[in-house]
Amino acid sequence: MTTHRKHDQSSRPITITVRSLLIAAALSLSLLVTHAPPALAYSCGEPTPDPTGQQHCYATVRRDAPITRTDGWLGASVAISVTDMTCSGCDANFIDNEMWLRGPDSSNNGRYWVEAGYERIGNSGQVYFWADWRPNSLFYGHQMGTVPAGDYYHNATFWIYRTPGWADRFSVQMISWTRSWTGLSTDNWMQVLRTDMGMELSGYSGAHAGTAFFTSRYYQALNTYWYLLPAWRYGDPERQDAPTQIFQNGSDFYTYCTC
Repeated sequence: MTTHRKHDQSSRPITITVRSLLIAAALSLSLLVTHAPPALAYSCGEPTPDPTGQQHCYATVRRDAPITRTDGWLGASVAISVTDMTCSGCDANFIDNEMWLRGPDSSNNGRYWVEAGYERIGNSGQVYFWADWRPNSLFYGHQMGTVPAGDYYHNATFWIYRTPGWADRFSVQMISWTRSWTGLSTDNWMQVLRTDMGMELSGYSGAHAGTAFFTSRYYQALNTYWYLLPAWRYGDPERQDAPTQIFQNGSDFYTYCTC
């Protein structure tokens, strides 16, 4: 009996100590899980217009027109596959796939553009859009309606070109699987010197975009004919700011973001 009693007294503290360690470890783990920072975060600026291209994050390919005293080209176009995007908890920030037509004013000053594509802003729906930053330093944005369910995983083709017969207007057009729309940039004396195509991102966390392919890329020459843009190759002018991603796919390229 004495031996059994001693065994009970010595084993009880050991049992309590192990249990206490297990409870303490579980509490520590729960605190780590509760207070762990987001797995991925980024710094891509506020959702205000970015005329200098220094505030937001970009994954883009650039093509330059011939250097001239006036327009190098009249326009450009691209087909972009419509992928699903999310921007949970992004507030007013956005993620998009798009193309830009860029250039200075007639005095070779400034950085101006007309852009078109599709975007996701915060928790709102995914929409088509176009916008411009004109030589009079005014930004205009236009949402062109929610992306229809039937457009996903099909191409939407965008054109931006100088409106025939007008020196200060650019036409914007889009044709997708289920719909189409047009826009008009007026009082715009921009000289066309290049096109950029790819992804733009603002904000600090919460965005995601699946793979989007950029194909059928054309430019409109000064003779008004449309020609294929040269195939993209590694080493060509490009920009890639983490976490946005851009990769070659044969002669084409694609973007995505696991932001």
